[in-house]
Amino acid sequence: MTAETAETTGGLVTLTEVNRLRGGGRGTVATVRERCARLGIVVTRARALSGQVADHVADSDLERLLDSFDPLSDDDSSEGAGTSVLYLIALDPERRPERFKVGVTDSLSGRLGTFRTVCPEASVHRTFKVGKACEGYALTLADRLGTRVSLEVFDLTSEQLSHLEAVLSQAFAPLLE
Repeated sequence: MTAETAETTGGLVTLTEVNRLRGGGRGTVATVRERCARLGIVVTRARALSGQVADHVADSDLERLLDSFDPLSDDDSSEGAGTSVLYLIALDPERRPERFKVGVTDSLSGRLGTFRTVCPEASVHRTFKVGKACEGYALTLADRLGTRVSLEVFDLTSEQLSHLEAVLSQAFAPLLE
């Protein structure tokens, strides 16, 4: 979708509408709000078409806001019923190349956008098409190979990362190389 298809009210677009236009899932309006703050886009409270008070951005800022989201894939929300994406995200590849977030999501671009509000340099290292139940397997494997920093964040040497990728590639279908 493009900015031209946005529902506007008096030159304003709701953050919910921005989230819909970028293909975000549930709970990612906060990601849009955080991105606005990072870009210096003013968010105002106004009455929406529905009659409810909601956060809005000026429609003149819409194109820049939508362009700021990394379109990893047009259909990264789900590859089919019960299918998700297992990801390895490099959180700060320049300063901490060994630090990775391991997890499963139905919306890779939404998840990456969330991480980029805290770690602007975060980037997808590798993805795999998986079922929702495999996250525990991937986390256990990463924990055995590397050093757990927090719940789903690990420090992995390049050798450990290569081993993790090899095992995951045998178990799951890679999505991005």
